[in-house]
Amino acid sequence: MSNERLIISNILYHNDKRHYLPRINMNWFEDTLCKKIVGVITQMYLNNEAIDYLTLIPHFERKELIDVITLQQNASDIDLRTHLLTLEYNYIKRNLVDRLTHLDLSNELPDMVKDIQSILEETTFSTHKEPESIVKVTNKVVDHIVDNSLNGGALTGKQTGWRYLDKYIGGYNEGDLIVIAGRPGMGKTAIALTLTKDFAKYNYKALFLSLEMSNDQLAKRYISLIGDIENWKIRNGRLQQIEIDKVINSANNQTIEFYIDDDVDTSIAQIKAKAKLHKSRKGLDLLVIDYIQLVKGTKANREQE
Repeated sequence: MSNERLIISNILYHNDKRHYLPRINMNWFEDTLCKKIVGVITQMYLNNEAIDYLTLIPHFERKELIDVITLQQNASDIDLRTHLLTLEYNYIKRNLVDRLTHLDLSNELPDMVKDIQSILEETTFSTHKEPESIVKVTNKVVDHIVDNSLNGGALTGKQTGWRYLDKYIGGYNEGDLIVIAGRPGMGKTAIALTLTKDFAKYNYKALFLSLEMSNDQLAKRYISLIGDIENWKIRNGRLQQIEIDKVINSANNQTIEFYIDDDVDTSIAQIKAKAKLHKSRKGLDLLVIDYIQLVKGTKANREQE
């Protein structure tokens, strides 16, 4: 029996396996009958209808119904989750190969790269994570809390360079998404740049993606920051000789290094690709995006984004 029919027979026979139905995409199946069965019983399950021989009669032709009954009778006890993962894997693989095969090779290279990145970004597994017991999770967290207390309240993440910020967020922790919000002109870029600099001074690796300003504009902001000179003076060329000397001295004696990127044509897939490439080349502990509303999305994948 094929993997597809094995899955269907298992769901038809075991009532306690039907909770998987809302997670199953009928397009995963190549077998026409299996695809139809999944569509029918999923809708019945969501409508709280009984799923048995009598309730299935109106949905199938006589020959199909015989095949359905045969599948149910030939059911065996399997690890359904593993079989579903295999089914989804095969579907994703088929879909990926098909989309890459039909890629328009007459396009310019940058457009082809974008298309491939978009295809790869959309090639993801659905979530099959099972709910966890609150007892188990809290016990695990308690162990972490105790260990942290025994270590003298050490940071759980990497220090930000701002003592009070570390106190309240525990440093930058892996997987954190931190949003700096404020009205236009309130200094969000300045704060983000300062946080990046203060993080990098501990020899951590940071990448600053500027979707609004060019590298030159950002560098002027940075010189204003490290030279302690008002930004408007640098922007308008109103520096006194002592301030010019200060700018030159600040630029020539830098000890903190991080990287900036001013590519404005940036989608989520491109940001992900850039981050992976930068991490492999230079290392990456912190990714700063200025600002997130300018990230380009794709209509096809809007919900995931």
